[in-house]
Amino acid sequence: MPVKAHQSFFRDILSDGSSYSVQRIQTFAWNLVLGVYFIIYTVNSKTMPEFSDTLLFLAGISSASYLGSKVPENKLLQAQAGQPPAPPVTVVAPPVNTGEIASPVTNTNIAVG
Repeated sequence: MPVKAHQSFFRDILSDGSSYSVQRIQTFAWNLVLGVYFIIYTVNSKTMPEFSDTLLFLAGISSASYLGSKVPENKLLQAQAGQPPAPPVTVVAPPVNTGEIASPVTNTNIAVG
């Protein structure tokens, strides 16, 4: 993948390499507003703030829109570099610990404790 040339800090975090991105600006604004609120509230009251469910839901939608914009952005960068698209990622859940140990000799489970 080609390395993007560094321009300026804000241009780097707010653009996708070719132009400013609405999703990146929105994510930056949410983080800035919530971060400033968190710091001011914590310094003034010496306690952790409690954010409303609605505010957290809206922040989640903002983050989801940012993540959704990353897929086309990465495909565009790969196409410009002449690389084939990455294969889909398969997530496998770890095995559940049932309190039994598999016996390698008999291929059966042995109860523990």
